[in-house]
Amino acid sequence: VGDPTHGGVPRFFLWHGAGGSVLHVDNQNRPDRWSNELVAADEECAASIVLSNEGNKFIADKRWPPDGNMIAVSAEEYDPATNTLVHNGIYVADVIYTGNRPTGVSSLRHLTEAGGSTALDWSPDSGKIVYTDAAGDLAVYTLATGISVNITNTPGRSEQGATWSSRGRIAYHRVSEVSRSGNRTDVFSNKVLYKIKADGTGKATKIIGATGQSWGFNH
Repeated sequence: VGDPTHGGVPRFFLWHGAGGSVLHVDNQNRPDRWSNELVAADEECAASIVLSNEGNKFIADKRWPPDGNMIAVSAEEYDPATNTLVHNGIYVADVIYTGNRPTGVSSLRHLTEAGGSTALDWSPDSGKIVYTDAAGDLAVYTLATGISVNITNTPGRSEQGATWSSRGRIAYHRVSEVSRSGNRTDVFSNKVLYKIKADGTGKATKIIGATGQSWGFNH
């Protein structure tokens, strides 16, 4: 979605049905590199409120859980004084409601390190988060225990875009580098879709994809 009030910059929105609210990441009030604000808008996107304005984090992905009680984000956290990376990880914040409308969140708290600008998703019971860890594997973080478990264990491969189904499966795409274009730095990759049980038991099963193809998910 291009928003002319923000220079036409695309913004990606997430709908939360319980409160009729739309979650997005904004930067209209902060021109620095750590400019991401978490913003909730009404269902018409006519009125919005900043839920979080922590100026030292660059938010890559964000997700409502099914119960709507928290927001999870993947983010890079920097020390503004030294411009150095402090964390590249998964954060959560408790949502504050007035009636059924979100009006704020607690401070984002760091749960665990992650791999790059990882996508993430919540389990159907809102108790776990799946994400890509620093090794490129899929991992599941359990909020009740504070423990992350690697569920794919595929060294040398990168698994991204995890999406959690209501049937206890996690779908994702596995990325492998194919070639580089001359002296350019861009990488052409295969993306093959797989699914695996959320507890990591059993083998991952290929859904679709082959060499030379690139498949992916949109949450």
